[in-house]
Amino acid sequence: MNDKQDVNGKQDVNGKQDVNGKQGVPNGPDVPDVPDVPDVPDGPDLKGRQEQRRTASEDRRTVERLVAAWLAETERHDPAAAHEARTGWERGALSEGAAQDLATWVTARITDTGFTEDEGPHVEGPVRITPADKDTVHGWLRARGHPV
Repeated sequence: MNDKQDVNGKQDVNGKQDVNGKQGVPNGPDVPDVPDVPDVPDGPDLKGRQEQRRTASEDRRTVERLVAAWLAETERHDPAAAHEARTGWERGALSEGAAQDLATWVTARITDTGFTEDEGPHVEGPVRITPADKDTVHGWLRARGHPV
């Protein structure tokens, strides 16, 4: 054994090889060579989480916009029902009756049907409501335990 070799016959750190015979940063004499381990994702990627947050935020804005329109229309036709619904909305818990009224209202008020004037009905309304908006409201109601 010469002065540039370790006890295993490999070049020492001064010879720029580690105990496993690899170039680079030396390992200690008792550190085994560790194979490369592929990265394993530990949950949804950052982009997916950001998209979920953005979608939840967009859904909340859609629900808030349509509930405001529903409450305004209900106020004109049935002030007592509107008061009960508004109180529930502000508490964060619509009554079963109010939830069903909202579900029916948003379904009946879809303004963007995808049809042209010649193909299907045109619904006038104070707010734009798409089938996706209706699905969002129905999903929001279901998530809070209301049958829709």
